[in-house]
Amino acid sequence: MRQVIFALLWSGLLGLAITSCRKNDPFLVEKYHAGPVDSTTTLNRLPALFPSDSIGQPRSVKGLHPQTAVSIYKTGSREPVMEIYFTGTGDSLKLHAVEISDDSYHTARGLRVTSPFKEWRRKYRIDRVETSLRHVVVFVPELRATLVFPYDALAQTAQYRVPENPGPEIIKPGARPESIVLFFDTQP
Repeated sequence: MRQVIFALLWSGLLGLAITSCRKNDPFLVEKYHAGPVDSTTTLNRLPALFPSDSIGQPRSVKGLHPQTAVSIYKTGSREPVMEIYFTGTGDSLKLHAVEISDDSYHTARGLRVTSPFKEWRRKYRIDRVETSLRHVVVFVPELRATLVFPYDALAQTAQYRVPENPGPEIIKPGARPESIVLFFDTQP
């Protein structure tokens, strides 16, 4: 009996340690969570969430719905590590999506924007693949995210004739995404 109690206590402490490490990891990417950004993030809270980084000026982005985008830069860098998109206007802005392009950010399974597609496919279920003129978008429902690849990530045969319902097999195994986009308020 004593061994069972000890085992339960030990597993509880281990679980608590893992959970607290996840919450303290400023670069962890999970469903509804991108580093310090979560579904409660507002435009006004960004300086507190990124105290040592530079925050760009909010700008309007045209698309299906009007959006406000804000770029986050590592201090001294010209390339954004993250783009944060809000929908709505004025005081009613709501977090819509976060686009991550920096390899410091990683999933709980250790994948980053620099991880090859074969690793993404091995560790996550791929829901569907869509193509546009310049990009290939892969849907990862477990993260509520998409991986955005350049068009040349398609296998040679698919670059000239994309199947009607493309699957993950049309992407080169070594292809690396340009960004990871996590969605917070609508289906990707």
